[in-house]
Amino acid sequence: MRYLIWHEIVNDTVGGMPIAVTFCPLCNSGITFDRRVNGKTLSFGVTGKLRNSDMIMYDRETQSWWQQAEGRGIVGELTGQDLETLPTWMESWAEFKARNPDGLVMAQPTTNRDYGRNPYTGYDSLQRPFLYSGEEPPHNIPSLARVVRVGTQAWPVTRLREDGAVTENGITLTWSAGQASALTPLTLGKDAMWGRYACVMHRGVIWHMTLCSPLRFTPSGPRAIGCWAAKPSHGQKQKRRRNQMRRLF
Repeated sequence: MRYLIWHEIVNDTVGGMPIAVTFCPLCNSGITFDRRVNGKTLSFGVTGKLRNSDMIMYDRETQSWWQQAEGRGIVGELTGQDLETLPTWMESWAEFKARNPDGLVMAQPTTNRDYGRNPYTGYDSLQRPFLYSGEEPPHNIPSLARVVRVGTQAWPVTRLREDGAVTENGITLTWSAGQASALTPLTLGKDAMWGRYACVMHRGVIWHMTLCSPLRFTPSGPRAIGCWAAKPSHGQKQKRRRNQMRRLF
């Protein structure tokens, strides 16, 4: 996170699959995509534009623009195309290291940035998202709250924190303390505000999860939270693969 909070996208190849690891700091959504579309491998960058306070990506091959929270082309030749979403979650470095003592991690980029410093200090405590003027989320959920999205459903982190675990529609979500917010403290890793969430596999399928603001639950506008049957996205039976991330853009 100390690198992604500055660069937002990493293009890499893991286990032979070209992937894009993306993170939008303004909506705290970390999502990994398969970079292949219509038989062509794309390379993604950041436009510097926002839509509903969510990052807009572009691909270098066609110059099409993509909504990060949806993985959908919104401008250009690939408008309407969807990127395949891969199983992704956030966890603390301590947990990753304990489970993967020989795991590979991304090397620090050579770009002259103050890695480890949070350029969005205090963003979690704001009342409104940056450059957002749309509707508020349903059910009186604050616009800068955190929700865990699985398919087409989402659960507020506050509920998971209170209950410890929630089982609904064949999905079990759990919460435990110890994971820091990337957006509150000046120095990353100094705050354990949000905790860790996990999703139990249902019928052998690894579900894609995103911890994000409820406004990015659907980037085209807020929708009711937790009222659809969740569906695993295409390719979510892929096994987890870890490798070194080599190319940063």
